[in-house]
Amino acid sequence: MDTQPIRRLPWYLPTYLEAVMVLSFVTFLNPITSFDLWWHLACGREFLATGTVPAVDTLSIGSSGGAWTAFYWLWCVVAFSVVWLGGLPLLLTLKAACAALSTQLFARIARESGIRHPVAFLLTVILGIGFLFSQLWNLRAQMTSVVCVPMMTCLFLRYQRTGKIPWVRAPLLTCLWANCHAGFVLAIVIWGVFFAGSVTRWCAGLVEKDQPRRMMGLGVLMLLACCLTPYGPRLLAYPFWYLGNAELQTRITEWNGILIREYPLLELGLLLLVAVAVVVPFRSSLEQASLLVISLHFIYQAVRHMYLFGSFVAPAIGVRVQALLESSGVSPIQPGLGCSESGSAAGGAEDSAGRSSRKEDGSTGLKLILTPSDQSFEPLHDRTWMAWILILVISTGLLGGGYFRDPDHVLNTAVYPLAQLEFLKDQPQPGRLFNQFYLGGLVLFHLYPGTKPFVDGRVDVHMDSGAFKAYLACVDQAPGWQTVFFETHRFGWAFLERGSRLGQALERRGWVEFGPKSAGFSLLRAPPPVTQEAGGSRVDGPLTSHPNQ
Repeated sequence: MDTQPIRRLPWYLPTYLEAVMVLSFVTFLNPITSFDLWWHLACGREFLATGTVPAVDTLSIGSSGGAWTAFYWLWCVVAFSVVWLGGLPLLLTLKAACAALSTQLFARIARESGIRHPVAFLLTVILGIGFLFSQLWNLRAQMTSVVCVPMMTCLFLRYQRTGKIPWVRAPLLTCLWANCHAGFVLAIVIWGVFFAGSVTRWCAGLVEKDQPRRMMGLGVLMLLACCLTPYGPRLLAYPFWYLGNAELQTRITEWNGILIREYPLLELGLLLLVAVAVVVPFRSSLEQASLLVISLHFIYQAVRHMYLFGSFVAPAIGVRVQALLESSGVSPIQPGLGCSESGSAAGGAEDSAGRSSRKEDGSTGLKLILTPSDQSFEPLHDRTWMAWILILVISTGLLGGGYFRDPDHVLNTAVYPLAQLEFLKDQPQPGRLFNQFYLGGLVLFHLYPGTKPFVDGRVDVHMDSGAFKAYLACVDQAPGWQTVFFETHRFGWAFLERGSRLGQALERRGWVEFGPKSAGFSLLRAPPPVTQEAGGSRVDGPLTSHPNQ
């Protein structure tokens, strides 16, 4: 066994982890393109103004008075407060900082999993953040889950290594999560994976009998923490309704192809295998092949915007990659490498390292390519404080140096119809406005309370009230849409995508475009009142098919 002492980088040089963190921060300072952000901000403004989280909708036409479960209320309040303090640039900087924090958290997951080889370590971090970063391109409540998923996973991995159950931190994180985003259900999923692992280890005689009992107690505390919201215990059922709603899955991008909708037995079976891979370290060719198939499957799903399971898959892959590299003699594990800060590595990884064979002569070409000659890459001896100092310097320079004064550095102005919104502000009593679904948040933030949207990004609210069904009937030109549009709601204005089927139908009925024009959207108004002959005299009045009110 080689006992050459480990050579570490000088204190003033960053490691590759810091470079990835700063790169993540800079990458996600991308201009805001999310239409959902605007109704989040509008909701936060309303919650702060009223001092309550309302149980019924007061913000839209279509769902007025309908039930509203604002599980994201805390995120909305925080987001609006940040914008009130420092504007959209400060909120954008916060989002980029969340990307850097997610990178750091996945590095911690790699450490807690006992992953020490630089290639396996980087693969774990990059694969993990790759799953979650699909939700960071836009500013939404999903940011909470992007940070909380790896944070909760890290807590339980530390428990698995040390045996110390996170009695306080896990319930507190769950409570915070439950008030910010419906993804809080993943806290219970993560607990379930490690609870199953403790039961498996107890059955194998590897742990004492009281460990599964204590884990069960922690699970009860986490469930109670989920209930510490304005909605109490009924919030626990909400994510399952959301995920199980077939109509939502066809209209909401994030849920396309998620496990409830497609092949549930296959998905659940794969998740079970991933859970076993995380908590029970086997060493067989069949396991390696199975993990490869599972990983490819979830990578495919991640491309389709499924971001939920990266914290399970990435460590499992990283541990196996490290074992593969060690057994093939690619990287000799130096004594103490990766153990000085976290103690001994996770049980299975340490055992596999001890049993793995390697070539003593170090003459393989693969070894020369993948292994630095000075053995200075040491994941546990990073200097993340250097990354955060640099991030602070970059943030201060951009916020104070005028970079964000260019609107295109904050908002992609080609996406948002801001000129048309400004025009609508000056219109006296424009009547009922029909809007494209994703434009509702803009209307709500910029025009409320003078003008309310028909529907907005709160699709669950509109689904329950029936407004979403009415909206689909109009935009899809379903039979009877004229009754919904002209008689039931009597719309006089329409804010639509240019060239939409509904817009074309309205133009054929005499509706005309007015106000500023944009390449992507059109603002249509019903024709003016017409005169009708009645007994030889002219009577002014609107046609029932084209009302202004």
